[in-house]
Amino acid sequence: MIKIRQARRGMDDIILSHMAEQRQISYITPNQVQDDVRHNYCYVLTENKKIKAFGSLVYCPKYHNWAIKRVCVLEKGRGFGKQIVNYLCHHHYASFPLICTPWENNTAMRHILENEGFEMKYIFNTKWCMYEYRK
Repeated sequence: MIKIRQARRGMDDIILSHMAEQRQISYITPNQVQDDVRHNYCYVLTENKKIKAFGSLVYCPKYHNWAIKRVCVLEKGRGFGKQIVNYLCHHHYASFPLICTPWENNTAMRHILENEGFEMKYIFNTKWCMYEYRK
């Protein structure tokens, strides 16, 4: 059974930080994951109580928007990335725009975003794509 829930302090933050560190993902640091859990930004997707993916829905006061950040899928090809992004899209606060900035070469995430209704606005710093969600 697949479930998506808010990450919990005390256990999830440690597990997710360790997973991010093991996978050596340059855009996710253990400290970022711990901060996301502490601020209730992080969500986990579990299957039979085992974490299969996680991602964060972060408020960015400087830009007055919400952003999907630090999505990590631990088991590829099973639709977990699509499910976590879909969940985050439908749990953001509609009064602020929702964005996501995947790397230009992250074709899997770009495909998920486009299928979810995000529109690619521009590329910045030669590697990041700015996507904005339109309901």
